[in-house]
Amino acid sequence: MCGIVGIARLSERPLPPAATIRRMMSTIEYRGPDDSGELISDYVHLGVVRLAIVDPKEGTQPVYSCNGKVTAVYNGEIYNHNALRQN
Repeated sequence: MCGIVGIARLSERPLPPAATIRRMMSTIEYRGPDDSGELISDYVHLGVVRLAIVDPKEGTQPVYSCNGKVTAVYNGEIYNHNALRQN
């Protein structure tokens, strides 16, 4: 069971320091002891802890689109990941 945390900037008020998202991730570390990742930007801080089940070596998150414009963290397995990688 993975875990996801995040903070979004919805006003002119700045986001808290990056250490805040890391503390949030540490509180759910037990949910995903195999891997973790984070995205720190001016508008959003995302963090994920991962329990590796289907793809233990290649499931690092966050996941970035081919052009780098979209970043995602998610909880779940992509069962057709081999077919998607071929495209």
